[in-house]
Amino acid sequence: MPISAFDLFKIGIGPSSSHTVGPMRAACCFVQSLMVDNLLDRVARVKIELFGSLGATVRGHGSPKAVMLGLEGDTPEQVAADPLTALDWVGLYAIAVNEENAGGGRVVTAPTNGAAGIIPAVLHYYTRFLQGDEDGVIRFLLTAAAIGILYKENASIN
Repeated sequence: MPISAFDLFKIGIGPSSSHTVGPMRAACCFVQSLMVDNLLDRVARVKIELFGSLGATVRGHGSPKAVMLGLEGDTPEQVAADPLTALDWVGLYAIAVNEENAGGGRVVTAPTNGAAGIIPAVLHYYTRFLQGDEDGVIRFLLTAAAIGILYKENASIN
């Protein structure tokens, strides 16, 4: 049987397609079969067991998240406005700030330049995905400062 480019290039979710796409599709097919057989309303609980490499790596390769999305009826092609992608933006924003730091750029030391991306990333998540307001930003910064002061008073941060 010939293989086409469509067999090689598929939409998937990370971090490992073999640990996410297959389990997601299997879970989705399971739910669809329950719906076809009019059994979905009779299901009170589902227990998922992952075996082999899926069971060995579990969270590190995203299998539980993929299975849950599949049980909710999602497929890899549909997962793009998923709320978990907001966390991907948090990571990307933190990396961007840290890259600016690594390139010798100006960043806010929080509490060190190496940790400079964390506070802006969390604030970005709060304002962009939770529609946080200015009062919440101020409260967050004061809380972060209070925690930082506690560490600085009881630890050595230079």
